[in-house]
Amino acid sequence: MSQPTNSTQDETQLELSAYADFGAFEVSISEPIRLTGTYIVFVGASELIFIRNEVGSSPLISGVLHLLGPLGGIIVAIGWLQRQIKNLLYGRKDTEKETEITKLDPYELLQSSPHNFKLHVSEIRSASVHPASFWSFSQSQAGRIDFAIRFGEQLRVEFAKHDELATALHLLKPLLHSALEVNVKWNPAKQRFERKRQKM
Repeated sequence: MSQPTNSTQDETQLELSAYADFGAFEVSISEPIRLTGTYIVFVGASELIFIRNEVGSSPLISGVLHLLGPLGGIIVAIGWLQRQIKNLLYGRKDTEKETEITKLDPYELLQSSPHNFKLHVSEIRSASVHPASFWSFSQSQAGRIDFAIRFGEQLRVEFAKHDELATALHLLKPLLHSALEVNVKWNPAKQRFERKRQKM
């Protein structure tokens, strides 16, 4: 799997997520609805491998929550709070099962579920990185990437954590080159990604 480059780390001024050591990052897909859910994305030499990372959840439910807008966001927030309370009470961590995934061969994992899929770099026409919307109630607390892929389709991935977006920038820049449009910059004072001002 691809490894991060130092140049993007200087740009974002952020430490990378734990998945960076495995050439991967975590996202939530919000579009198309048939693919909605949380994934670990492994970055290969010429492709992205999406491995579904939700236990006991349904793509349909995730899609419905996304369509509900603010109400869906409240439901997601309640679910997150419940998981954190369970972690504190029972000493469990959400990342335990996630890190187990990174120990396995992503190409083998690709065959383990119909929800898993891959995108070859030739299928990606463009990708644009955007900061989170102030009014967003989705999983995009840190930002999102919109991929324009084959036959005019769009794939939208959202980032719940800033270090995951920073890791994605590290790994995707060397793979996508000019096809990746980065419209964000890190604001160390506010500790968030903001929209990058276009040079006149």
